Amino acid sequence: KLQYLLNYDAVTELPNRIKLLEDTQKLRKPAICVIDISNFGHLNELYGENCGDSILRQVAEELKKLEPRVHPYRVYSDEFALLCSLEKEKISLKEFLDYCSETISFLEDKAFKCNDFDIFLNFTAGIAEGEEE
Repeated sequence: KLQYLLNYDAVTELPNRIKLLEDTQKLRKPAICVIDISNFGHLNELYGENCGDSILRQVAEELKKLEPRVHPYRVYSDEFALLCSLEKEKISLKEFLDYCSETISFLEDKAFKCNDFDIFLNFTAGIAEGEEE
């Protein structure tokens, strides 16, 4: 149980930043997309932390449903990461970029529910590719 608590986020049940770092070190050619929910602090202030946590769980559930070769993590407050081994999964960096772009567009088009309100989110993202050793 302690190992689980060390490696998984309590709110979303996604692997956390520690697990991301561990998993990344095992890959020869990793690609990571970090996705941040824009102005999430304002949403927490306006609707409350319970609503914010609910939205984080909903985003996590959507990320869990996506491409099985890309693995989601919650790395910090309102930040998620998508990790993929370009070498192992035989995905090009362009395919990964396209996938991440489509994922963000999908999330931005989705209405997340909170206190009987439909909440639409905006995201910012950054992508990095590791080198082969």
